[in-house]
Amino acid sequence: MSDIYLLFLVGFFGGLHCIGMCGPIVIAYSVNLSSYSQNKSYFKNLNTFLNHILYNLGRITTYTFMGVTAGFLGSAAFYFQIHRPYVLIFFGSLMVIFSLILFGMLRKLEKYFLTFIIINKFFKKKVSGLIESDKPINRFYVGIFNGFFPCGLSYAAIISSLSSGSLATGGAGMLLSGAPRMMKILTTDCPD
Repeated sequence: MSDIYLLFLVGFFGGLHCIGMCGPIVIAYSVNLSSYSQNKSYFKNLNTFLNHILYNLGRITTYTFMGVTAGFLGSAAFYFQIHRPYVLIFFGSLMVIFSLILFGMLRKLEKYFLTFIIINKFFKKKVSGLIESDKPINRFYVGIFNGFFPCGLSYAAIISSLSSGSLATGGAGMLLSGAPRMMKILTTDCPD
């Protein structure tokens, strides 16, 4: 249970990291907000706030899903009596390999992780199209997709959720890790 509180603190104090990493996405969709609200300051602020809330709800939904999934995998590993350190080392190694492939440092392994590469390119293309749209619901989808992008804070929280060995604790940990970051990202917007 104390891991959940630590994940909350990681999310809270890691918010500046999120502004640096997710801030450009927030700014990109803020620039493309509907021209409907450009002339009236109240509607513009309300529209911007709605878009930010939807984006963050999408992101936190993905984090919670990943936490539940990691908790499930952890509980399955414990059920089959696979020792916790082996599980953590295995999944931690996979995350490092995926990151190195994304940065182009392991070109020889790309063919073995081709599915991962294709999915990543699909996400990037899909998110670009959603950012250009002015429909508020698309901000939710941008958040959903953005939740899957590589992030060191998310990786740490996923590994903690995995080691919890519980669906509920894994999901709650990721939810509480993502929620405080929402406050930091809500303050990110493009200048008028």
